[in-house]
Amino acid sequence: MVSIVVVFALVLYTTFSFTPIAAIPILGRTLNMSPGDMFTILFVIGIFLKALIPVPNKIISQRPPAVNRFLYAYIFLAVVFLLATFLFFLTHNELVPYFGRSLFNFLLWCIGLVLFYYGSDSQFKIKELRLIAWLLMGSLVVGVLSNILLDTSIENFFKLITDTFKSDQIRLVGQVGDPNQLGALAAFFSTIGIMGVLYEQHYAAKLVYSILTAGTGLILVLTQSRESVLTLFVAILCISIFLLRSQQYGKAFVILLGLSLGSALVLINIPRIIETLTAVAVGDSKYALSDRWQVWRTALQTISMHPLGIGFETMYLISNNTIQQAHNAFLQSAVLAGYVGFFVFLGFIICLIKLLWEQKKLVSDNWMLEAYFVFLVGYLVTSLWSDHFISFYTFNAVFFGFLGFVACAR
Repeated sequence: MVSIVVVFALVLYTTFSFTPIAAIPILGRTLNMSPGDMFTILFVIGIFLKALIPVPNKIISQRPPAVNRFLYAYIFLAVVFLLATFLFFLTHNELVPYFGRSLFNFLLWCIGLVLFYYGSDSQFKIKELRLIAWLLMGSLVVGVLSNILLDTSIENFFKLITDTFKSDQIRLVGQVGDPNQLGALAAFFSTIGIMGVLYEQHYAAKLVYSILTAGTGLILVLTQSRESVLTLFVAILCISIFLLRSQQYGKAFVILLGLSLGSALVLINIPRIIETLTAVAVGDSKYALSDRWQVWRTALQTISMHPLGIGFETMYLISNNTIQQAHNAFLQSAVLAGYVGFFVFLGFIICLIKLLWEQKKLVSDNWMLEAYFVFLVGYLVTSLWSDHFISFYTFNAVFFGFLGFVACAR
């Protein structure tokens, strides 16, 4: 029953990844809450109340050792982030009015941990993962496209697509106004879809994955997210390497050919990618990196001034409301929790890699573990100028919530 509730929460996240259900103004800032956030909060409250009622002969499922180790690493990371947040506000009394907002954002980040915990308590079969993946991919595509069509006609929808290919200013954004988070979700599910086409045995399943991947790919293109496009590119490149290692040369050739054609189409048709490469060629790092150098310099100064960290969503207070995030996953962890946070986050990533590696050895036919692994490689490349696992709360919840099912599938 709990597993079904987690699936429902994930569906709410993907369905409403385009538009928030509520925007709550607090202290001059806006907190965007999706239905997934609200449902998960109610779910946790319900679980807590249920735990107060003794249940005789309760069956306790045993998680694999690798899952337990990763879960402990995840909890430890959350504790470090929380302590850093408390310490920052204890030592900066003038900023105490902002503590509630910071703590609330920390709780939104923790939703990924909650969904992973309860998802990993499930015992889904590998074939059942296919249905969950279809449900999440389908709800993402339907949720995004239906919201667009509700605001415009079909003719204007196609005009939106053509206009996107003409300007880098027209981008599909997610529920928090950030196209990169929506792009990260689209890249993640596109990776799963490509792996599904390769590894599913039934042609009907391959066809479903192909259709859904076309939808998530369209969403990715419309976001014009450079980070997400590069993440998917690296993930597909890793897939081809795995195929070559397993001597599946035919599939590897098809993947490399598709990657080459897809890259050519992206370079020709997506203005943001074209202009970025042009800026790199002429040495214009300000446009190419969206002023990342200045952001990173400020982040490093913040870390040196606050070696214990500044907690969640407080960088705008330190930088006079000019910078929101560090735009680098590892720098962001250090900004949040200092040097300790940096090393704990690094250990968290290592535990995640070990989880995927060890579970893949135990359940060799669970290709979704491999899909997670290749996507993670792509993420680690783009994490140098993005911070999905920390500041992207919706992506965080979907990625780790579904991982709980995948890691414990039989």
